[in-house]
Amino acid sequence: MNALQNKYKNRGFTILAVPSSQFANQEPGSKKEIMRGLEFVRPGDGFKPAFPMTQKVHVNGVDAHGLYKFLRNACPDSPQQHFSKKHRLNYEDVHASDIRWNFEKFLIDRYGKPIRRYHSSVGPADIEKDIEVLLEHA
Repeated sequence: MNALQNKYKNRGFTILAVPSSQFANQEPGSKKEIMRGLEFVRPGDGFKPAFPMTQKVHVNGVDAHGLYKFLRNACPDSPQQHFSKKHRLNYEDVHASDIRWNFEKFLIDRYGKPIRRYHSSVGPADIEKDIEVLLEHA
């Protein structure tokens, strides 16, 4: 993700990381603790994100952050058909449009319009072509 941020930042592109503990509590602790985990554990080796990270939020359920309510409404069809790890979700009352797992991604244009939603297993390099197309038409 740092590579994409650094490559396209001068063209107005920004990655925004939004941690959530709703998926097997994979993001425990505060933002500061999450940042230290990135730096020293995963991926480690002194890694520091080249993009902003928000405070931890709920992305699903009744307490979902407004940004995610908006994104799920704008892109209601999840690229993941099933909740493969439903027993590991940390919220109740699942819906078809819910975020399925950490690292699900959204591509949003400069006006705030969601363009596409990506499966959590899709890597950052795999969406680079879509980013280039979006920036060409910006």
